[in-house]
Amino acid sequence: MGRAQCLGQLGSISIERLKLALEENADEDTLLHHFNDAVRFYEAALDLEPADAITNRATSHNQLGIAYMYSRVDQEKALAHFEMASRYFEASGDVFEDAGARLNAAQILQRLSRLHEAREYAREALALFLSGQDTSLVTYVQELLVELDRQIETAQN
Repeated sequence: MGRAQCLGQLGSISIERLKLALEENADEDTLLHHFNDAVRFYEAALDLEPADAITNRATSHNQLGIAYMYSRVDQEKALAHFEMASRYFEASGDVFEDAGARLNAAQILQRLSRLHEAREYAREALALFLSGQDTSLVTYVQELLVELDRQIETAQN
């Protein structure tokens, strides 16, 4: 289990390096290198995590989803990982992290122009955030819902 956590940390470092490289307008090879490292480390962590380590597996799936958010072509993979993370977080009883995974899924669906699905995930995230003790993201999700409603209305006209 310790090795899986170390690999997860290496994945997080790779994501941070990717973010920095994006800010510095690094070349495509550098960006791809950091992206591939993040995915490789998170997938290796998942391979080592036991099936009953649901919180760890949830975190790894969520982090893989975040990594795939940076991909131009793998947004569906990001969505799949956020959905898996949400299921694991829900099973573990971690309401805040479940809400976060659903919020991440909503953002991916918005990018994919699947606005009705995005709105549903955002509504679920909002309900979970409101039911927990940490309501720090409530305003953000409410603003996302307003934007999604506006986009849906625009698409219908």
